[in-house]
Amino acid sequence: MDWAKSMLESAPDGALFLVDQHEKPRGRHGRLWQFCEGQLLLTFVLKSKLDLVGELRRVRTTAHPSSEHRRRIEGYERFQNNILTSLCMATSLGFLEPLKKYGAGLKWPNDFVINHKKIGGMLLEPVWQGDYLAGVVVGFGLNIHNTFDESDELFSKATSLKMITSKELDKAILQNELCESLDYFYALWREKEYETIFSLWRAAQAYLGEELTFHLCSGERVTGVMKEVKPNGDVIIEKKVLDTKGAVNHAVWAAAHPAAPDTSTELSINSGYERIPFHDVMNVSYRSSSCG
Repeated sequence: MDWAKSMLESAPDGALFLVDQHEKPRGRHGRLWQFCEGQLLLTFVLKSKLDLVGELRRVRTTAHPSSEHRRRIEGYERFQNNILTSLCMATSLGFLEPLKKYGAGLKWPNDFVINHKKIGGMLLEPVWQGDYLAGVVVGFGLNIHNTFDESDELFSKATSLKMITSKELDKAILQNELCESLDYFYALWREKEYETIFSLWRAAQAYLGEELTFHLCSGERVTGVMKEVKPNGDVIIEKKVLDTKGAVNHAVWAAAHPAAPDTSTELSINSGYERIPFHDVMNVSYRSSSCG
């Protein structure tokens, strides 16, 4: 992704960067992940309709904001959250669509899974130049021909298309399918089909109604049932705790983007809420151990 960032100014919208090897691949929080031969690594530069997002930063530069100015900021924050979150959803759908025939689904926030094992992952990073959003870099990694032995610690957490199909798939064909699919969903986003994108993204979630464990950067773990996802990318986890009167349900917020939740779509759960910022979530596991 650093290569794509360095070429951001000259790269056209939709530019694809391909590598055969990656010395220091990384995921969220800068964590390194294991590169294996047989993986497909794609990096895209997206630039379309991002100039409006920069208005948020320009509005924030006013030295003494009035109440009207603060309302403008709040409005731009909601706009920025919606447009970038929807772009993240659209790109994940683009990568997922060619993988559905193999049984793939989405694991919040940015993983692709088959049979509760990770098949791939995505990372989306906005690139700012002062108040101007120069572009968004999207990295995607997919396990195609690499395999994991039973002795490998990743065997219980990860899989590949070769392991799923017992076949050597044509990487070039799959790459073309992924690019065409991404182009389709990117076009939906450019046409501002945000509701359609969210509906499809929600339907693709593999763990709605399932118990998940959120591993926080602090070392804390939060376990509960994934009840719902929201248009701003938040996920609602419901957990049970006991008080002196018996079992009481509590819901936990975990935000996909560090912005205020869209209160117009709140669920009616008779409990208190604790909101966990997206950047505080290190990873999410299925029933504590099945997924990495």
